Order: sequence, then C-alpha cells, then structure tokens
Amino acid sequence: MELKKVHQKAIVLLFEGDKKRSEIASELQIAESTLYNWLKDDTFTTAYDEYVKTIMGKSSGKALNTMLSLLSAKSEMVRFNAAKDIMDRGGLAPVEKQEIKQENLNYEIVIDDWDDEDAED
Repeated sequence: MELKKVHQKAIVLLFEGDKKRSEIASELQIAESTLYNWLKDDTFTTAYDEYVKTIMGKSSGKALNTMLSLLSAKSEMVRFNAAKDIMDRGGLAPVEKQEIKQENLNYEIVIDDWDDEDAED
C-alpha cells in the first residue's frame, strides 16, 4: 500500500483518540470497512507506529519537565512517586530486594527523662 494524504489523516485521527472509528471513516469519506482493512495493512500500521514514536519523542522533554516540577509538590506522596518514576526510568532503581536478618542480638535501651535541670548539672 502506498500511503496517501487520506491515510496520513487517518493516522492522525486514530492517534488523537477522541473519535470512534466510524466517525473517522465518515470524516475521511471512506467506508468503515476500508479503515479496518488499513489497520490490518503492514505499511499503514508501520506508518502509525512511526507517527506515535515521533510524537512521543517530541513530547518527552515536556513530560520530563513535568516530572521534575512534581519533585517540588506539596504532597509527599506526589514527590515520592515522581522521584521513584524518574529513578526507575533512568535505570537507577534497585535491581533486587535484599533481606537483612539479625539474629541473637541483645540491645540495652536506656530511657532518660532529660530536662533543663539535668543540663545545668
């Protein structure tokens, strides 16, 4: 299949995702079955995938800036999730969990009621 302007318009409309396929077919003045056939065609689907990659590539800087700005959010959970996501996507996440086990350790806990009078002595 050779991609024409109508195919390119279909790719854009499909990507935007705010219309049903029947609405897209109607707007393009094609039968809905034609659109379904295009979606089965390797050339069309490859062009669609390339379009998605291009749009995502152009949006990645803005998306990263949004994530970085969330590091200053008021909500501790939002800040945590933003930091975790940035670390994960940057390949800086822990690879595996490690269990730390301590056996046969005795601790002495001293609780002292410290106040100002004790500090002066």
